Amino acid sequence: MMKNLRLIFMLSLFLFSCESEQEKLVGQIKTISSAMKEEAFPSEENMDKVVELYDSYIDQFPDTEETYTYMELKAKYLSANNKHDEALLAYDELIAKYPEDLRSADALFMQAFIIENYIIDIVKAKEKYSDFLKHYPNHELADDAQFSIDNLGMSDEALLEKLKAMLPDSAEIVETN
Repeated sequence: MMKNLRLIFMLSLFLFSCESEQEKLVGQIKTISSAMKEEAFPSEENMDKVVELYDSYIDQFPDTEETYTYMELKAKYLSANNKHDEALLAYDELIAKYPEDLRSADALFMQAFIIENYIIDIVKAKEKYSDFLKHYPNHELADDAQFSIDNLGMSDEALLEKLKAMLPDSAEIVETN
């Protein structure tokens, strides 16, 4: 009986230690992601850790189903962590790797959004939004891209006034600060 338990223990230890690197990385990603869900806003430290794990996964397993998702999440976390230039590069990599994937349209739109709102370069933002409209004129974000182009550089107050004028009953708009 003791010999059988020892054999079972050794076999399970062997099987556990044979967990693939891919499974280990996915497990680590899930652990950090779970910890981040517990936070009111993900900590800078946890966002950096998960981005490192995404990088490891993307480098080691570039052709798996999860790679696109991890590339996209990497870019989002970089931007959320105020690393906007790095986020733009991450979106560039995603678009280059998946040029025919319709989800890459979202990546291009996010680049324009980051450039407009965080980098604050109106000329480059307009170029990106225009590029988006050229390649994805029927995309669900096309109206948003055109709206952004039409209103680039407009102050929040001026934009609010413009929106009020567009609504039939603008008295219902409540300003929040």
